[in-house]
Amino acid sequence: MAFPTGYFPTGYFPNGYFPTGYFPLGSDVVPSGAYNLYIGQGHPDNIDYGSSVGSTLAGVETKALSIASLGLAEDTDYFLDVLAETAQGVESLTGGPVHIRIESGSLAGPKPKALTAARATAAAAGKVRLEAYYDSTNALGVATKIVVGRIVAGSIDWSSPVQEIAISGTTTIDENLSPTYSDAEFVHLAVRAETAAGDRGPVTVLAPVVADTTAATAPSAVTAAQES
Repeated sequence: MAFPTGYFPTGYFPNGYFPTGYFPLGSDVVPSGAYNLYIGQGHPDNIDYGSSVGSTLAGVETKALSIASLGLAEDTDYFLDVLAETAQGVESLTGGPVHIRIESGSLAGPKPKALTAARATAAAAGKVRLEAYYDSTNALGVATKIVVGRIVAGSIDWSSPVQEIAISGTTTIDENLSPTYSDAEFVHLAVRAETAAGDRGPVTVLAPVVADTTAATAPSAVTAAQES
């Protein structure tokens, strides 16, 4: 039985199904035949949609596409995208780029960016003041905190951080850190952003500071005089 293009008789389905290969225009049915995987390096714009690196039959259930055979390099950012392909070979309905990175042979999560304009200065009463800026624009991972670690004998102690500072989006940090240091104590710090899943951004090593516990000297012999 033939039907005019774009038309299907209301409430009528021959033998309970659509005619083979025919879907009326305007139908909500999208006849996907396969899901095709594409990959690019460094940025989503570099995804090569001209060459699929894998495919699987489409369906409403969860599907898996293996990337084990792609020979992905360590410490390199890749972006994957999946397109649905109809039985007629027409591709559409992008799944949206997904970022991946291989570190030490394992799949790492998306990382936040490095902090900028970061510095430590000696503050009053043995405190150290941290100033830093985190720009979340175009960050792959969503940073939720800044972690401050102390450098001892050339190694950064991240296991017992000096402090963790919660952030959300682009953030300016300008505050005294919690610890109180001894007078003339050498303090060398490093900072990095981390996601809620524990994925870590690049480390920024700060210039060392020397703590100062000297209290401010109170003014004395204060007088007031009228100017002539």
